[in-house]
Amino acid sequence: FLCGHIINRFPRIRTIKYTILATFILHFLMGCFTHNLTMFVIIRILLGFVIGVFIPLITNLLCEYCPIHHRSFVFN
Repeated sequence: FLCGHIINRFPRIRTIKYTILATFILHFLMGCFTHNLTMFVIIRILLGFVIGVFIPLITNLLCEYCPIHHRSFVFN
């Protein structure tokens, strides 16, 4: 639901770059600073949000750049 609002407000390529950066930073934080279950759960929720924005963006971009005769193979 929120991904559509983010795509409409910001350009797709910039949003993809920021989600990749946020995924890297959150994975780094998870590896370095999770000493208890609470921090782990908070970072996992944030990662779920970031990946939830990233996956529809990549699918949309792939559909846009993929030739028409290859789309059924790519998306099946």
